[in-house]
Amino acid sequence: MENMENKAQENPDTAGTDADADTASTANEKVQKTPVPQKLTEKLKAALHVFTQSLTSPKYYRKLIQTDFKFSAKYYVVLVFISVLATSLYVFRQIIPDIEKEVADDMSHALYLLEEDLVITIKEGKLSINKEEPYIIPMPDRSEDAPANLVVFDTEGTIEDLEGTYDTLVLVNDTNVLTKSGGRLQVYPVSSLPEGEFSQGDLLALIEQLRNFVRVFLYVLSALFFVVVLVLYMVLLLVYLLSMALLLWFLGLLLNLSLDFIKYYKIALHSVTLPLCLLLLSSLLEMSFASLAFHFYALAFLFVHLIFGGVVVFQLRSNENVSEEGEDQEDFSGGVSSGGSPEKSSKDAVEGEVVRK
Repeated sequence: MENMENKAQENPDTAGTDADADTASTANEKVQKTPVPQKLTEKLKAALHVFTQSLTSPKYYRKLIQTDFKFSAKYYVVLVFISVLATSLYVFRQIIPDIEKEVADDMSHALYLLEEDLVITIKEGKLSINKEEPYIIPMPDRSEDAPANLVVFDTEGTIEDLEGTYDTLVLVNDTNVLTKSGGRLQVYPVSSLPEGEFSQGDLLALIEQLRNFVRVFLYVLSALFFVVVLVLYMVLLLVYLLSMALLLWFLGLLLNLSLDFIKYYKIALHSVTLPLCLLLLSSLLEMSFASLAFHFYALAFLFVHLIFGGVVVFQLRSNENVSEEGEDQEDFSGGVSSGGSPEKSSKDAVEGEVVRK
């Protein structure tokens, strides 16, 4: 304060400017000192407010259509991301343990079919067993289209024996492991396997190690699947929203509303919150009906979205002051600061009003 008074006495013309600069500097310091957790909390509260209002309040869209399109675009990205993430986590939580258990159990069950005293020896790229050949393991719980045998050990076995002589899923000779799935022959050299003697106990211990590998592999595969589904869902939903915006635009023409198309697109984008939440809720509560076809859910999604979007458009029609230029923007702007752009300041003020409780 003493410095400010001294500056005012020395140069009265610049005293006011210096005082304003000091005040602005103090304000900036306060903003910079705002704790990060507090900023995060404020952003979460604002996002929750936009979500709940988009979900339940048609009147809210009167302010919403006056915001910049980036505001709606960010909301759409977050909404779709959370929806796909919640659905994916729920689905993966159900199927990953089942797949992991099924793979491990099948492998363990197959090994238990081996005799306890069976020893498989791999030495210098050659495989042999301590049993009379051919050593045949029948297919457990065989279905009609499955081969008769699961594994056959025959050091002199050939590709023709795979489906001909033995009708087996896997044929092991002295140098290769042969298998045929989906009409495709696959050959795995014995030389690529570690050397040593392996009993039933050794192979079961190996299965436990493979169980951990399968678990990690499934989680990585799930993450990749989530990214692919997220991108596809986001793009396809944008195309769908374009169609919905056209329907709402046509409804607006019938009601003599003079709004540009981008505002109808923002209405479609935010109003999709309701059908998305209903779809997510039905998935989480397992409210699925096997007798109902996919197009039934698609039509239900479209119907709910169209009804809610139509209510929003009718709500805009009931407000005579809502126009394409957004005549009510001054109500939310709180004035335009000197030196700033009136259009940008108005949009920023409207967005502040939209996210404010």
